Amino acid sequence: MKVGKKILEWDGGYDALKHELQYRLDNKEEFGYSSCMTKEQIEDEIGESFFFDQEWESFLECLQDILEKKNPDLKQENPIGYWKAEMKNFGWRSQDGGKVFEAHDAEAFLSQILPKCDCHFKIYNYGNRGIAIQNFHHDSNCGREYYYITAIKSSTYYKLEEE
Repeated sequence: MKVGKKILEWDGGYDALKHELQYRLDNKEEFGYSSCMTKEQIEDEIGESFFFDQEWESFLECLQDILEKKNPDLKQENPIGYWKAEMKNFGWRSQDGGKVFEAHDAEAFLSQILPKCDCHFKIYNYGNRGIAIQNFHHDSNCGREYYYITAIKSSTYYKLEEE
């Protein structure tokens, strides 16, 4: 299946951590660090802060904007988005499958798709009303696992759910 341009990526916040660590190392006085504070000490301090939570929230806000463009139903007063997903090469057994689901926000959307483990993933455009997710995790560390998700109407959702 042909995917478009990469539009978002989640690497567990590690890239952001790398940049934040370098910024703090270069600007120790701004954070009240002594000049002899080590890289490891600063990294530990970042890890104990709300840094990763803030990165995750920022990521979800970006994904929410993308989902609202793909599925205008999410912009309503009581948003419910209906989606159809196809999965290719899932896990170590490289299984294929599919499902329909509802998700009102980015976090609910991801929880319907991704396995419950530490995932790193890239999100691509997939047609006008969809996205493709290339997922990396302990059972698929080469990135062969893909999800192709498209927005559908509620009538299509209920019809497909009955099948």
